[in-house]
Amino acid sequence: MMKSIYKYPDIVIHTMDGVHAEDDGRWSYHKPKDVMPQKKAFMLKARTLDGLYKKMVDRGVSIDPDCSVSKFVNKTPSKLIISPVSIKVRVNIVDEAGVFTTPQLLFSFDKESIVSFTKAMTNAQKVLELEAVNRRLANSLKKSK
Repeated sequence: MMKSIYKYPDIVIHTMDGVHAEDDGRWSYHKPKDVMPQKKAFMLKARTLDGLYKKMVDRGVSIDPDCSVSKFVNKTPSKLIISPVSIKVRVNIVDEAGVFTTPQLLFSFDKESIVSFTKAMTNAQKVLELEAVNRRLANSLKKSK
């Protein structure tokens, strides 16, 4: 299973389940329970992601070929606004009466912390996903009237 980790301002790291960015800037790997169940649990740490991958391979963990580091592309710059201290999300919400509102949510982060920025970005993207669900619900309500 893959997951995304974000580094300010525009880096996205697609990595395997079990890989974590730590608050101290290091990387760690905690073997997920469903991976290699015949082997004992272990934890690895390294200063860099490449160093962690090397340690994982040395311990017999296969690195998923889909692991990558790329530039984050903001597909909705009018809805997702990234500044050095926060991510602002603008959403369109439709209530039961069909009234539109456009609240803005702010997720603050420490730009030096991968963990902090990843949490802010993940939360912002969840809000956008909820907006899409709300939009589909509003459209289905319109059709049923």
